[in-house]
Amino acid sequence: MISVLVPVLLKLVNRYRENPVLNHDWIEPFFQKERVIKEKDVEEIFEHAEREIDLLTDKLCTKLRERFNQFSQISGDAAFIKLDMKVVSSVLEEIISEMPELVIPERKGIVDYINIEHDYYEIWERILQKLGREFVNILKETSFSQVKNTELKEDLLKMLNIR
Repeated sequence: MISVLVPVLLKLVNRYRENPVLNHDWIEPFFQKERVIKEKDVEEIFEHAEREIDLLTDKLCTKLRERFNQFSQISGDAAFIKLDMKVVSSVLEEIISEMPELVIPERKGIVDYINIEHDYYEIWERILQKLGREFVNILKETSFSQVKNTELKEDLLKMLNIR
């Protein structure tokens, strides 16, 4: 039987209010053991959640980069990266499939849905911010690696008399 002392439970609730990064899958193992939950366990629960968020965001960023590199059509003189909408959709589906703790897929007839639990907003914010930064880094790398300058770069170089 699990026993949680009131001060420990209060600490868990207060920590969650300050930093709502817990989800059911990540904290469940801490409550499956037959023992008394102590204050150090609360710290351990949050440390575990932080590690899980870091691992998940790293995995998602790697997946984004791999898929982006695999399917982007980059021409040396283009100012754009052309992505087929089917590819974009498949990338989103792959990323979503990597987050079973946060997204529950559902099919009603021929329509696919995803259920997103709103209590996980802090986790989502961290994941989406890191994915956004990764996407911007991919764009920067692509911009700097172009063989031929885009029209905008050419105009700026001319205006600044740089050659």
